[in-house]
Amino acid sequence: MRTKVVGTLAAFVLLATSGFGQTSKPPATQTPAQQFAHAKELIDNNCIDCEGGTRDGMEQGIKEMKQAIAGGYQDKVAAYKLLDDAYASMDTYTEKDQKENAANKNERAQSMSELVKLAPNDPEVLETYADSVNDNAEKAKILKRVVELDPKRSDAVYGLGLITAQTDVAQGMRLVEQAITQQKDAEAVVTYVQGLMGIMEAHGCALPDATKWQDKMNTAYDKSTRGAGDPAAMPEFKTQFLSAVRQQHCANAVPK
Repeated sequence: MRTKVVGTLAAFVLLATSGFGQTSKPPATQTPAQQFAHAKELIDNNCIDCEGGTRDGMEQGIKEMKQAIAGGYQDKVAAYKLLDDAYASMDTYTEKDQKENAANKNERAQSMSELVKLAPNDPEVLETYADSVNDNAEKAKILKRVVELDPKRSDAVYGLGLITAQTDVAQGMRLVEQAITQQKDAEAVVTYVQGLMGIMEAHGCALPDATKWQDKMNTAYDKSTRGAGDPAAMPEFKTQFLSAVRQQHCANAVPK
């Protein structure tokens, strides 16, 4: 019985010192670097999916990160990136309150604007910024820059392909094909394939036996993700699928 009590006490002490749900205030004499470190701990430990994470802890992290920036913390890019992560979590924390959610989105937009000014050639920053842009023309411009800076950012290539296909179906399809080719994550490949099939259907050149290709894709996904996974399953599917796509007339269509 005593052992059980001691174990429970030890677990309690560990939880209390782990930083989960932490909202304690740092000493007033902290340097900006120390403020940043404490704010980072709060943000990391209070994410929406973190065990023991709380909204109060995240709000405290945001507050202290702002203080670190205002106090002269040198790596402002790192600070603003963490702030963006924090606002993303707060977006979920506040989703049930329309007014609070709108206020959080506004703060995130302002923070992202500062981050883009500080890191105008950071593809990660630009891709995150693109997600917040609603105008397709502006979003495409940003994604194009992302792809120029880092052609291997498959999500950006895919997003650019979807927008481009609205005015130039062949070029849009080529971009999505590129994203499919270079993407190694099976779940992302499924999303890209479905997006490409949607483009083709919208432009009147859906793949013959589209249901068959859906079944093949699902089979390849299952083989690649179950158990140890078959590393050849998805690459083989992609090769066959893209070969079939390139035989369709819209893959070589001239833009109107």
